[in-house]
Amino acid sequence: MSAEILNNNREYLTLDQLNRKRSYRRTVVRLIRKWEARNLKRNNELIGINFILLDEKNNTIQGSVHHSLLEKFADQLCEGNLIEVCNFNLQDCNKNYKISDHKFMIRLTERTKIASVRQQFCQIAHEKFRLKNYEDLVKLKDTSEDLYGTFLIF
Repeated sequence: MSAEILNNNREYLTLDQLNRKRSYRRTVVRLIRKWEARNLKRNNELIGINFILLDEKNNTIQGSVHHSLLEKFADQLCEGNLIEVCNFNLQDCNKNYKISDHKFMIRLTERTKIASVRQQFCQIAHEKFRLKNYEDLVKLKDTSEDLYGTFLIF
């Protein structure tokens, strides 16, 4: 069971403020989607969990946790929950599998701590959608641009 955030005045970073220069990282986000990552070439072996986090500025970032740490984080990674995440690693996004506009992705580690956050603490939407018209989508052909949460407008 995760500890609930106790001090509402503690500072945290929004997703657009994340960078590799900071040694301590703390953010408050909503987990809006999660799914299993499986290796289809190895008999559908579970390799981890991937997820998308959303902050109060409507920024998203992809995250992942290795299968060896699933027991530690399983109860805390529930879709829709507001969470505080501390002591995570940042790495460059995989350009072939990019589902967020953020240049980094979050990796949960053995040192990572996750705590529940009261809904009153901050206002973070439950969903994020991006609207694009057909002409804009045609321009994305053969690029590494992601289409997660994108709706086509006619």
